[in-house]
Amino acid sequence: MSRKNKENIKILNVDTGFKGTLLEKFLHYTKGANNVSDIIDALSVLNSEYLVKCSLYPTIEDMPEDFKKEVTEFAAYFYENLGESTERARYANWGENDAFLLRLAESIAEYEEDNEAKEIYANMSKGQKNEVNSFTEEIFSTRKDRLLSFTWGFEGSCQLKIARTIPRQFLNELKAEIRKYVIFIIQNKGALVVREYTKGFKVKEYEIYGYRINPFGVWDAISAEEMETLHRTAPTGEKLPLENGITYTSRPRIRS
Repeated sequence: MSRKNKENIKILNVDTGFKGTLLEKFLHYTKGANNVSDIIDALSVLNSEYLVKCSLYPTIEDMPEDFKKEVTEFAAYFYENLGESTERARYANWGENDAFLLRLAESIAEYEEDNEAKEIYANMSKGQKNEVNSFTEEIFSTRKDRLLSFTWGFEGSCQLKIARTIPRQFLNELKAEIRKYVIFIIQNKGALVVREYTKGFKVKEYEIYGYRINPFGVWDAISAEEMETLHRTAPTGEKLPLENGITYTSRPRIRS
């Protein structure tokens, strides 16, 4: 082997005897890394290590709290510092499924979120539970191409992209997902903004309408006029021009 070829070999700083958390190992393995390929290699090594560790736990519920904390701590660091710069390389390496560790972190976060929603619902009054159930039905019963934007509290937010047609086997799962975020916005007096696409997601032609939760935990529609004002007012107070293809509407609550 020529001297030139030897110099081009990159040896990862992988020490299987290194003790530390998942994040500490990742930082140790990538110390001195100067390209995306090195990051992907280190992530692959840790993927394999934690895939074996996960085989010890049949479900997320069986995982120790410190193990789950390690994984979510690592994922938070990775997405914040390396998520964008490694996106293409991760896709090339793992496809749409992404790296095992990142998928595991998402599953853990979803599990924790589900449990939080269940606990909140269990402690709600009968009236609040009725609001959760009726609002969930209101959202779920619409069969249109929609983008749902839930917001609550200071940092809580989630977007759900829902197609007009959904395979029957996924309907219960979708309804449970909608219900979870309805619980969060009712508990925290949040809001929901809906973009309803009239010609499919690829065409920028949609109606915007929304709902808010009042101080008593009751959901109701936001008027079309208020919705337009909210969306067309810049932080400076300047009114923004009306965009082509966008219509502001309202879906008033029908009370029995």
